Amino acid sequence: MPAISAKESIIIDAPIETVFKTVRDFKKCPHWSPWVKVEPECEIIHAEDGSWYQWNGKVIGQGRLTVVEEEPLERIKYDLQFTAPNKMEAVVEHFFTKQGNGVEVTWTNEAKLPIFLFFLTKLFSALISSDYRRGLHMLKEYIESGEVMSELSFNGVEHIEGCQAVGLKGSSSIAQIGDTMKTDFEKLHRLFSMNRAGPAGPPFSIYHKWDMVKGKTDYTVGIPVKNIPKLDSSELISLEIPALDVYSITHTGKYDHLGNAWAAGMFRSRTRVFKSSRKNDPFELYLTPPDSKEVPKVKVCFPCKV
Repeated sequence: MPAISAKESIIIDAPIETVFKTVRDFKKCPHWSPWVKVEPECEIIHAEDGSWYQWNGKVIGQGRLTVVEEEPLERIKYDLQFTAPNKMEAVVEHFFTKQGNGVEVTWTNEAKLPIFLFFLTKLFSALISSDYRRGLHMLKEYIESGEVMSELSFNGVEHIEGCQAVGLKGSSSIAQIGDTMKTDFEKLHRLFSMNRAGPAGPPFSIYHKWDMVKGKTDYTVGIPVKNIPKLDSSELISLEIPALDVYSITHTGKYDHLGNAWAAGMFRSRTRVFKSSRKNDPFELYLTPPDSKEVPKVKVCFPCKV
């Protein structure tokens, strides 16, 4: 049968006893779980002896995670059972290794797909790896600071007015997207100010292609304007955003955790909470200025079928 696998690691600045105890305590899982963050209202049931927990969600599905082997401060092995919307089993493990004054936590997954889904092995592996990266970053922040700065507000379907804009095209590896887009926005604002045009709304990013397997994305960063000015740079482009209905999720917190909003939208698209449109690309609206001292607030918008 086709095999899927994932392996992600992170170093956490805390004693190994603290890190191991936090991961092992299923009741603390909602603080850093990449799936509970997607559907915080899902039902979670814990075994009295702490050996397993199960979840019953309308968006993330249903399943159970059971501890089958445990080596204190070194390793935890789990049996993962998905029961809905599809049945699947996986072997999941956490490994803990001292690294200087911190701990390297490694999260692995080994599973098999039905033979007729052989063509999805690379995609499934990439998606699981993406979830693990989100989870490990939240685990690190939770242990090191006591909280995770990532809150989602589900706005549902809303209408977005169209606009004209000045933009800059870019591409990046998904791993470096934060730094790359920061550089592109700095360039955009510099070139934009040279054209003496005033912004007519919050800046945005449109994602034209998101290749999870290759880990790359193509996008356009833009600034709305009332009227397109004469562009003095060949790097700038003019574009028009159509008026359209979107399913939107507002993320409040660190940009590092913005992937939680994207995952939440993708889960809801797959479970038909809304019907995605293929005619228009998803985008982000940055509701707080980049240089603001306020907690960043970003609205992630998924165009809907009318």
